[in-house]
Amino acid sequence: MPDKPNLVFIFSDQQRFDTLRCYGNEWIQTPNLNALASQSFVFRNAYVTQPVCTPARASIMTGLCPHAAGPVDK
Repeated sequence: MPDKPNLVFIFSDQQRFDTLRCYGNEWIQTPNLNALASQSFVFRNAYVTQPVCTPARASIMTGLCPHAAGPVDK
């Protein structure tokens, strides 16, 4: 593994975890995301510090609390 691995975050708005086959939904067809997930680290449980998307994403990307990361609304 390289000293500095590449990190790719895939975010979507208003999507439940069980709308992807890689999370157990056998009805939905998501072959490309399944292939990516099979070679990646996939979060089974996650917690966000803010229910609004922009502050939550800023918090994830910076490691700071939403009020310290900058964006405070959509």
